[in-house]
Amino acid sequence: MVAELPDTFKLNGRYNKSQTAKILGISRTSLDKYISLGEIRADLNRRTNKLYFKGVAIMKFFNS
Repeated sequence: MVAELPDTFKLNGRYNKSQTAKILGISRTSLDKYISLGEIRADLNRRTNKLYFKGVAIMKFFNS
C-alpha cells in the first residue's frame, strides 16, 4: 500500500477498480480479496453493471 493518497484524489469522486487499485498501490486481485472480505465497500452502477468506489470508501479503507 502507498504511504499517502495522491493529490488528485477527491473524497466525493467515483473510481473504477483499476483506478482504486492504483490509488491504494495494490493489485486488482488484492482489491477483489478486500471486497469479498468486506474491508472496502464497492457500489454497483446499475446502468453499466460495473463496480465503482466512492472516495469516502477508499479513504476509510486507507485509514484502517
